Amino acid sequence: MNRLILSQKEAESSNLIDKLSACSGFRDRARARKFYFRQSDFCRRSRQLRRKESTQYKIKFAVHSRLTEIRTSSKPCDEKPFFLKKSSCKVRRNGIFFPPFLYTSNKQNHGSLQNDFPNLGQTMTAERNYLEVNKHSWNNRTDAHLKSDFYDLDGFLKGKSSLNSIELDLLGDVKGKSILHLQCHFGQDTISLGRLGAKATGIDLADKAIESAKQLAKETRVDASFICCNLYDLPNYLDQQFDFVFTSYGTITWLPDLDKWAKIIAHFLKPGGKFIFVEFHPVVWMFDDNFEKVGYNYFNSGPIIETETGTYADKSANIEQESVCWNHSTSEVLNSLISNGLEINSFDEFDYSPYNCFNKTIEIEPHKYRIGHLDNKIPMVFSVVASKKY
Repeated sequence: MNRLILSQKEAESSNLIDKLSACSGFRDRARARKFYFRQSDFCRRSRQLRRKESTQYKIKFAVHSRLTEIRTSSKPCDEKPFFLKKSSCKVRRNGIFFPPFLYTSNKQNHGSLQNDFPNLGQTMTAERNYLEVNKHSWNNRTDAHLKSDFYDLDGFLKGKSSLNSIELDLLGDVKGKSILHLQCHFGQDTISLGRLGAKATGIDLADKAIESAKQLAKETRVDASFICCNLYDLPNYLDQQFDFVFTSYGTITWLPDLDKWAKIIAHFLKPGGKFIFVEFHPVVWMFDDNFEKVGYNYFNSGPIIETETGTYADKSANIEQESVCWNHSTSEVLNSLISNGLEINSFDEFDYSPYNCFNKTIEIEPHKYRIGHLDNKIPMVFSVVASKKY
């Protein structure tokens, strides 16, 4: 049968069906008429598909083709899958809102996709190289943070503590104690612990932040030491155990694996030592930036890749940085600590944040902030105290 692909102009022709009848594959006009309507419907649907032939659909088709190739291949596949949720890529790149799709970590296997879709390649590369991306992100923020009212460097240099009542109550008297401070940024909390008489060691991924921390320690004449490294690699840089391991506010979101995180904590704690943890509640990270709707998964569903203009400490700062982060549920936090030999001594939740770092906040008391239209309906911060068994 001669299958004619019919254009709209041809469909409007009065002798179209006669033309079809003349084709060798049709014995009568009725069959030709039936084929005409079927083919017209095909053309209509084809036009609709062509209108949808955007980059998003091309990406889906390319990835689907790759998955089909993997599934039908007789060779064993050693590719590690990653999932990107739609909410994970909320930032538009060149006008493209990346859809959810599955891709593989084997660079050789998606080389053609990277060639056809550079933005897709950037997204994949950002996830695989999250340490490099986040290191650059935090180095890029450091100058703006040092100059910001949020961190109040002038007040800090005059003796003001950067620690809040939540963590101070949990730490208690730290005079003469050794403290390992994980993800210390440019060291204000580390130095504040040193001012309380602790022997504090801060570690952070960003070299520019660590350089600033060392300079601040000199200026304040506080005996605090600093190490620049990836948290997971810390055993390669430090051989010591501590009375306390401490970390706070916006730290675990930069880590993909909390089991490794808990192993590091257990490794550096002395028997009987305590882990003090204060963090923004995972419920907070479920919302969009203005807390108007739920936009993210409460659970760890994969990397969230974002591009941010400004920074939480100064939203008007003339900087832009990409970052890769993860959401972690409270059960993931607690179970990672328990499974690595730590005993949970306390778990508390707070209906305020000690920092004004979110949109649409109101100050209910000095240094206590809530989302205005949500009032005290959601937890903003939680804390954990865990101890290492003797």
